[in-house]
Amino acid sequence: MEISDSDLRFIINKRAEEVQKLVSQGKLKEALLESLRSPPVGAKDQSIKDDNSKTVVNVLAAVKETDIEKTISDLSSDQQDNIMKFVYKGFEFGDQSTILLKWHEVLLKNGGLGVIIRSLSDRKTT
Repeated sequence: MEISDSDLRFIINKRAEEVQKLVSQGKLKEALLESLRSPPVGAKDQSIKDDNSKTVVNVLAAVKETDIEKTISDLSSDQQDNIMKFVYKGFEFGDQSTILLKWHEVLLKNGGLGVIIRSLSDRKTT
């Protein structure tokens, strides 16, 4: 069953609120995992996908540079691939490029070229 864009927008907005609450409590790993859960790949309205991506990018930006490696090491390869997709999407927004480059560097170091290839070749878009 397909979810309507209006329902997806509601879900994404509620998730963004929950993620922001976790970030403000310093629960960054939980915020990251929540932000990655069920991305709206079926949305027809690109702004829904963009809003979801901004939520993920905001969490990535909240993680201290010194904590990125530890955060990534606790994630599955699928989760790391998904983060790489959001890193690339975040580059489109242009306002968190420095920290996103650090995430890219650590993801590449941890997952090799495969993390790049899988994230770029996945047909589901963020």
